[in-house]
Amino acid sequence: AGFLGKGISINKYTGARGKSGASDANAEYVAWIRNILEKNDIIGITAPSQGVGDHLESFKKSIKTLEEYGYKIKETASVRNKGMVSTTGEKRSQELDEVITDKNVKMIICASGGDFLLEMLPTINWKNIKQNPKWIMGYSDPTALLYITTTKLDIATIYGCNAGSFDQTNLHECLKNNL
Repeated sequence: AGFLGKGISINKYTGARGKSGASDANAEYVAWIRNILEKNDIIGITAPSQGVGDHLESFKKSIKTLEEYGYKIKETASVRNKGMVSTTGEKRSQELDEVITDKNVKMIICASGGDFLLEMLPTINWKNIKQNPKWIMGYSDPTALLYITTTKLDIATIYGCNAGSFDQTNLHECLKNNL
């Protein structure tokens, strides 16, 4: 049985009496899913929609918290931009590709939500995402990115916190479980 916040349960039911521990996930995929993050791993933060410039102090606290938990941070150029959209759709796609293709980045967290992710969808290099699977986490506007990555590329994603959500000194258990 799977329990929230206690790990991952992968199971595919194959019909009557086939429910006892049946799973068609191969060992490599299960190992990849279990290896979300370890201390000193690099989290890539990119802004596929809005930047965090209008909430910079809160974002700085979030980065500090993530670093105190032992993670290293790599931000793309537009993360700290102000306004309704961080930069052009094409530039946001390039910045996503930058963290996708960086072999040192183990997980990607979207900077924030917003309203303009759809502008970048036609220019995303989906082939690079497929060839470099890694955890992508976010919610709100980044949902489209997560949905396509999961349903079309068959890569697990995390519908969870955006990067600015870790601005508390003592993280609630639900935030710790996102990492």
